[in-house]
Amino acid sequence: MYERYAALFALRNDGGNKAITAIIDSLGSKSALLKHEVAYVLGQLQDKAVSAALSNILRDVNEHPMVRHEAAEALGSIADDQSVALLEEFTADPEALVSQSCQVALSMLEAERSGKSFEFLFMRNPTVVVRFRPISANSIFKTQNNVIPTYKTSSQLVASQIRWLSKATPTEEDKISIGPASGRQFEEGDKETGIFYYGPISSTIKKVKLMSLSSCCLSVSLSPVITFMTSPDSNVILKGAVASSVILFSASLTAILHWFVSPYIHKLRWQPGSDSFEMEMLSWLATHIPKTIKFSDIRPADTNRPYVTFKANGNFYFVDSEHCHNKALLARLTPQKETHDSGFKNL
Repeated sequence: MYERYAALFALRNDGGNKAITAIIDSLGSKSALLKHEVAYVLGQLQDKAVSAALSNILRDVNEHPMVRHEAAEALGSIADDQSVALLEEFTADPEALVSQSCQVALSMLEAERSGKSFEFLFMRNPTVVVRFRPISANSIFKTQNNVIPTYKTSSQLVASQIRWLSKATPTEEDKISIGPASGRQFEEGDKETGIFYYGPISSTIKKVKLMSLSSCCLSVSLSPVITFMTSPDSNVILKGAVASSVILFSASLTAILHWFVSPYIHKLRWQPGSDSFEMEMLSWLATHIPKTIKFSDIRPADTNRPYVTFKANGNFYFVDSEHCHNKALLARLTPQKETHDSGFKNL
C-alpha cells in the first residue's frame, strides 16, 4: 500500500502525459480507498483528460459515494466551465454526500474568486450532529460504533469533508487567515475574477521593514554627529571608528532582515487554467513590486535557506501553504524533487 501511494504522488509530481495517463488508469482499481486518493491527486492537475475522468466518476451512480465526493471536490479545484456546469447539475443528486459536496465545491469556488477565505465565510460556527444508521460490513469507510458524523454551519451549508471542518472553530475570525481582515476594502484590481492568496503577515513584515529602514537612516545621519560632539578630547580616529561601527551594525541588521523576508509573496492572483500568475513582492524600500511568473519556470528550492517554497528565474519565493486554500494552485507552487522509488508497477 505504501509503495502504491508513493508511486501515485511521484506520478503527480512528474505531471507528464504518460504519468497522467497512468494515474487515470488506476481508477480501474477495485479499491475505493485508492480511487478516492486518485481523485484527490487528479484535482491538483490542470488537464482536459483529468477533467473528463473526474466527470465520468461523478456521473457514475454505481461508484462509491466517497469517491464521487472527492471527484466533485477535485472538479471544483479545476474550475473550468465544464466542471462548474457539471457540479451545478449534480447539486440535486439523490445521494446526499454527492449533492452536498457539489454545493460545497461551488461555494468554495465562489469565495475564492471573490478573494475571500472560504472558511471565514462559511465555517465560523460549525455544529456537529451525530446520527446513526446501519452500515454494511464491507464498507471501507465505516467508523467505530457505526457512528456517522454530519456537519452543519450557521448558514446551513453541510461540509462533508472532515479536513475542512477541522480548521474551523468559533474563533476563526480571530486567527490569521488568507485575504484581508474583515471590513478591509479590496483594491481595484482585486475585483477581477481569479484565485487570490494573501500573505498572512504581509502587513507586519512591511511595518518591521519600515522601522528597520528608519533606524538605519537615523544611525547613518546621527551617529557621526553624536560621536564627534561628545568627548571632544578623544582621538578623532577612535570617534570615526565608533561611528562607522554603529553605521555598519545598523546597515547589517537591515540587510539581513531584507534577505530573510525577500522571498515572501505578499499577494498572488491566478486565473484557473492560466499558465502564469501575478504576484506582489516587497522591495528593500518596502514598496510593492508586481511580478508575473510562468508555472513552467518553477523549480524545487534546492537550498537550506529558511522560508523558501520554490525557485523561479533564479529567485526564491515563499508561500504559506496553510493559508493557500486552492489545492491545484498549491500543488503547482510546491514541486517535489524527483525520487527514484520504483513503485509504479503496483498501480
